[in-house]
Amino acid sequence: LAQLKEWSRAEDEHLRRLASEACRPRLPWAAPLRMFQNDPSPLLPLLESLLEDPSAYVRRSVANNLNDISKDHPDAVLDLTQAWLHRRPKTDQLLKHACRSLLKAATPRALTLFGYRDPATIELDDFRVQRDPVTPDHPLAISFSLHLPNRPARLRIEALVFYRKANGSLAPKVFQIADRSFEAARPAFTFTKSFQDLSTRKHYVGEHEIAVRINGIVFYRAVFEFER
Repeated sequence: LAQLKEWSRAEDEHLRRLASEACRPRLPWAAPLRMFQNDPSPLLPLLESLLEDPSAYVRRSVANNLNDISKDHPDAVLDLTQAWLHRRPKTDQLLKHACRSLLKAATPRALTLFGYRDPATIELDDFRVQRDPVTPDHPLAISFSLHLPNRPARLRIEALVFYRKANGSLAPKVFQIADRSFEAARPAFTFTKSFQDLSTRKHYVGEHEIAVRINGIVFYRAVFEFER
């Protein structure tokens, strides 16, 4: 940690990045650092010192480190986010990237911190999902519109595709449709998703489900069929 602190003050941005990257608890291509998974508090002062680094290359590593920490200690990252949010646009961007797993998981505190309010007044209209079976050559496609009585409205709109697994159970995967402030009263949206097999996902025939989630709340859920 003493060496990392020294690197964090280096003129070379590669060394400053190394100060963050070397202590990531869940670095994808290395063994997890269990001590920091159990207690990330020694890392937080180091990462805070790099939050406003002039290099985007360094800031991105800090965001990834904080995202790693958020998977085991979400409140620690949310406390840091609350303390630093709305100071500078680049820092806000870093913090949002750091909280991406929490936002994707629809963590209420994360959604509130980034301005995603309760969508209770929103109405979802004209939801359509293709009724022809989805195939590897015929992607899933949905369309819908929203009625926004209160504008502007900051919305995080996501599609949740519930994929059928080999054992027949369904497991959701989150895909972002839009994430911004809307001025129009009735914005319209479309979403398509290929069902070609990937090295990371094999598709199984049978019923699947699709849902639309807005600011953490599921508005509509429908069944569709996948065939080969």
